[in-house]
Amino acid sequence: MSKTLIQNMGKKEYKSRRQYLSFLGTVGVTGVGSAGVYRSLTEMGLPTQDRIEAMFTYDEKRTPQTILDIDNEDEFSIVVLPDTQYYVNRDKNSTADFKTLVDIIEWITNNQDKYNIKQVLHVGDVCQNPNDMLEWERANLVMSELLNNEIPVLISPGNHDADDMRRWSNYRKTFSYDWYRSLVDNIEHVEKMGTYDGGPENIFYMSNLGGEKFLFLATEYFPREDVMDWAVNIFNNHSEAHAVFLTHGLLNYDGSLGNDTRYFQTSIGDQDDALSGTDMWNRYLSNVENLQFSINGHYWDYLTFNSHKTLLDNNNNPVQLIHHNYQGYDNKSCGGWFRIMTINKKDYTVNSYTYSVQYDKWKKSGDKYFSFEMHEI
Repeated sequence: MSKTLIQNMGKKEYKSRRQYLSFLGTVGVTGVGSAGVYRSLTEMGLPTQDRIEAMFTYDEKRTPQTILDIDNEDEFSIVVLPDTQYYVNRDKNSTADFKTLVDIIEWITNNQDKYNIKQVLHVGDVCQNPNDMLEWERANLVMSELLNNEIPVLISPGNHDADDMRRWSNYRKTFSYDWYRSLVDNIEHVEKMGTYDGGPENIFYMSNLGGEKFLFLATEYFPREDVMDWAVNIFNNHSEAHAVFLTHGLLNYDGSLGNDTRYFQTSIGDQDDALSGTDMWNRYLSNVENLQFSINGHYWDYLTFNSHKTLLDNNNNPVQLIHHNYQGYDNKSCGGWFRIMTINKKDYTVNSYTYSVQYDKWKKSGDKYFSFEMHEI
């Protein structure tokens, strides 16, 4: 891709990806209707997705401060993205900047080979306002750039991604079944995928990572009983794979299991239709023999952004529950933080680090850094 690419977008010319993204980060779009529904970029006559993607030119590669080394033959990495809703939000109820999210994605793609990055997991709350199409355009832009670089993505949609908790209209349009299907069709190590009911909010896929099978499964926010029955069945039917469970709310920021579904009182669902973190673990996940770890976001305060808890399943195997969410960091700037987990295929050791593109800093203390061994399956 040419670094001098000039893309004529309507009446203006943007000579660099960053110049265009600066425009995208500040453009004002007039809302229409009392529901606050916004016109999309396409409806405004602005660039289509294909033209936006062309603006990623990687002119500004970073050399990050490094505290870990990867043996690419025996190790690979998984990147965990926290709640990104403030990065894409235009209402400015935070100090987060969309360009910081772009920097995170560029860091991942620029360091894909260095850290042998094979997977990106997003804990949900991709957007702040589910009816604002500009937020979905921004989210699709950055997530699709990972697919363009053959890095598979799995998203567990959060409460802010649903129109009404069980209604996923714009989420399904933005991250459709076909969008996920491209993982299987175009990324060599992704072998198969499946869904609960054809929608992308409850989805799994199987990856072959250097001879080791990994099954990544994501569910809707506070999933229904039928969804968790489906999830356990998928895990049990793929007992040869190391299972990873992704959902929006399971472990709290204080290390306790989430036990609060009060945000689930909506017109098409209520608390009786929603499983808390405690429900998910006690009734379902503790029965999965090949579950290695779970990851979630959602919970936060202004001081605590990570938590980690080890529980024993019903077969006495250790399972790691990991919480990761930086939306309250530094006056809601989010700080450009994300998690990178390295997995050694020889001794099954997992090292989990936290890095910020905004500050170019690694955190290696407390729940920001920890290590564990995956159990035998």
